[in-house]
Order: sequence, then C-alpha cells, then structure tokens
Amino acid sequence: MKIAAWLLAVLVSALAAAAGGYWRGHADGWAAREGRQAVDTVQQLSGVLEKHRNLIDDSNTASANLRKAMGARAAEDRKFSREFHDALKQTAAARAGCRFDDNIVRQLDAARERAAQAAAGGNAATVPAAGAGAGP
Repeated sequence: MKIAAWLLAVLVSALAAAAGGYWRGHADGWAAREGRQAVDTVQQLSGVLEKHRNLIDDSNTASANLRKAMGARAAEDRKFSREFHDALKQTAAARAGCRFDDNIVRQLDAARERAAQAAAGGNAATVPAAGAGAGP
C-alpha cells in the first residue's frame, strides 16, 4: 500500500504542478496582452498629440499671415486716405460751390463700394491696387 500512496502523492503533485503551470501561463498571457494594449494606447495618444501639435503650428502660421494681411490693409488704407485728402485739398475751392471733379466722384463711388465689400467680408476683403477704380 505504500507504493499506491506514493503513486497517489506523485499523481496529485503532478496535477497540482500542471494546474499551477496552467494558471501561471494564463496570468502571463493576460499580462502580455495588457502590455500590448498599453503600448498601442500610448502610440495612439502620441499620434493624437502630434496631430494637435501640427494643428497648433498651422494655427500660429495662419494667425501670423492674418496679422500680416491686416497690416498691409492698414497701410493701404492710410495711403488711400492721404491720396484722397490730397485730391480733396486740390479742389477745395471748387467744392465751396458744391462742384466736385468727376475723378473725385469716381473715387468716392469706388471707396463706397470697397467699404461695402469690406463690411460684408470682414478683414479678409481684398484691397485694390493703388489707382484702381480711378480713371476717365
């Protein structure tokens, strides 16, 4: 009977070792799967952060371009105002009798049209080249 007890003990030990190995392998596989998921999640988040960084860079570039366009627009507005003021100064005596030079009237119409376009389009409205809209 000692051999039977011994064989039974060996069999129980073998089954216990097999069960322990199974559960250890199961736990290791679970941990490896979670590790792969964590790596995938980190890679996805890194991609999202990179896209956000690119969007921020694009936004900064667009903002700088907008400031540059607004500066150019302001410079053109100042130039037009000076030219218009000078043109009005030359005909001040004629305007005393409410007579306007036809060129001045054309410039006033063109300025009114540009102002309406600017009001409808915001700061992105284009500024015509100097001398545009004026002529015979």
